[in-house]
Amino acid sequence: MEGRRSPTTESTDIAVEELSRSAQFIKQRPSPVHTLSEAIESFFTEEKKPNPTLASHESFFSAYEGTGSITNPEGTGYTTNPFTSSNPLGEGTSSIPGPNPQLSNTLPVIEPANTMSAPKELGLCKPTLFHGDRKQISTFIQECKVYLLVNRAVYTTDEAKIAFIFSYMNDKEAKKWKDTYLRSITDEITEDINFLTYALFIALLKKNFKAYDRERQGVYNLNTIKQGNRLVEELVTKFSLYVAEVRLTSDTNSEQVMLIEKFRLALNPSLAKQIIFGEKIPKTLEGWYEKAIQYNMNY
Repeated sequence: MEGRRSPTTESTDIAVEELSRSAQFIKQRPSPVHTLSEAIESFFTEEKKPNPTLASHESFFSAYEGTGSITNPEGTGYTTNPFTSSNPLGEGTSSIPGPNPQLSNTLPVIEPANTMSAPKELGLCKPTLFHGDRKQISTFIQECKVYLLVNRAVYTTDEAKIAFIFSYMNDKEAKKWKDTYLRSITDEITEDINFLTYALFIALLKKNFKAYDRERQGVYNLNTIKQGNRLVEELVTKFSLYVAEVRLTSDTNSEQVMLIEKFRLALNPSLAKQIIFGEKIPKTLEGWYEKAIQYNMNY
């Protein structure tokens, strides 16, 4: 039938059309093409050349998932999103790939926060440095005991407590005694230090720095103390300490009279005269303390 085109004719027309497109492509390319076969090959190669940007995305996802690229059905070299299911209709099982073990080894490990903190030392009322003065040993030990009590959560062992006390014995006679004591408790072979218990150490410290004839020293201090330029309040404190050292309680009348006389002699003469020639002379040592402070404030 003349009105219908044969399949052969249609195929010929398609081939002519493809050749025409190839010729047009040859004219548009800046680089020369020598043969028709080269032009056709170049044309189809250019058509199927992958997008460089999409290729870089493909290498990124391939490195992360370790599963290679997933060819897009359109054949452009573009990879599908590895973080989404390969089945957009939700049919079947998800194909989301798992993490790459090689990459997971390079990720930082986050450790859980430590909620337990070490006890904080309270630096309140630290002891006075002890140089070996026997008159100060009781005060020094008392100050150490108070500090260690306040910081009992820090100094929890006998060794820690003894080491703390040693840290305030770094001069004169105190340091000499500390060095001698440490040598005596150090093993000559292993060089291990074998501390006594804290209670035994305190007893040993008191024994080795015990004041000789403390009562006699207290009597001497009572006889020689003078007010001088110090405040009356300071004199009263010192005088009371010396009274305690000689173990006088001022309970008896004779002791009361003796102590009043010694305190009168310790006061500046002008202040003592004010008390003596006042409206009423005190009968007790405490009364003399009060009058001396009162007149000194008014002076």
